[in-house]
Amino acid sequence: MELANRGVSEASTTHAHQQPTGPGPRRPLAKRPARANFLLLVESSYKPHFAKTRTQALRRLDEFLSHAGRYGAERDFVDIRHDHVSRLSPAIRHRILLEEEVVDAALERFALSTVEKFVQEVCWRTYWKGWLERRPQIWRQYLRNVRRLNAASSPGLLKRASEVCSGRSGVAVMDRFARELCETGYLHNHARMWWA
Repeated sequence: MELANRGVSEASTTHAHQQPTGPGPRRPLAKRPARANFLLLVESSYKPHFAKTRTQALRRLDEFLSHAGRYGAERDFVDIRHDHVSRLSPAIRHRILLEEEVVDAALERFALSTVEKFVQEVCWRTYWKGWLERRPQIWRQYLRNVRRLNAASSPGLLKRASEVCSGRSGVAVMDRFARELCETGYLHNHARMWWA
């Protein structure tokens, strides 16, 4: 489903009925109106599972690799299970899996041209992590700016910001995203962009 920065009433079409392109077996995708997809996203109590052990992370990598050839075409769809993305970021962040072994596993199953977008995303993650590690002043400046902004903001604005960040804004899809981030520490890339 892709709602981007549009309201539900404007989302008259959905990508859910389109078949993915690229190699790999085709699987039937849900055929429902965008509003039904939106409601499923907002009203579902499903919480994505993230690997906490190396065994779980390797299993998740194997599950993802079964359809990694479609990653480039499907990665932007935000759905409640996040099946279109690897969900390996927490495992990589905590060094349960290493970027190199994730990329190697993908390239053992697919030609680079098939999983190039996935490999690029793993590499971008590594690049930006390293970029920030070499520039610690950027994070320190960000924290100073947040403290300054908090000090200059009215109590009403701070209360509203707290409501939004905790998933109590009153905008259902944004609240779902905020709660997912608070409860799991994860939010799909496009959901992060929409929420911001």
